[in-house]
Amino acid sequence: MRAGLVLAAAALVAGCTSTERAASDTRARGERELAAATKGRVAGPPQRCIDPQQSSGPQLIAPDALVYRDAGTTWVTRVEGCPFINRDQIVIAEVFGGQLCRNDRFRTVQRGGAAIPGPFCRYGNFTPYRRER
Repeated sequence: MRAGLVLAAAALVAGCTSTERAASDTRARGERELAAATKGRVAGPPQRCIDPQQSSGPQLIAPDALVYRDAGTTWVTRVEGCPFINRDQIVIAEVFGGQLCRNDRFRTVQRGGAAIPGPFCRYGNFTPYRRER
């Protein structure tokens, strides 16, 4: 009986370790993708809102960043209130007043899967990255 409990505990710890490793790998990949998206650019002061009509995107960068691009500027926002996003998802944004702003809500839907949206997420501030001069 005791040996069975020890084996069950070991399996649980091993499962947590592999989950933690996968999350760590995903975060590291996301930071590499974010570095590539902002390479050669300098961060400006964060802005509260952006105009989605002037922007392409979003590009989802796991686990917690969205990138929008417009003429010469790459905008990065860190997602708040979402446990995890990935690039296989589609963003469904709620736009009020023609702008995307900090604390506006959005959801994601898995691409090619069931159309059941995930939890509500919120945009953080939008940091502009522009080419160095």
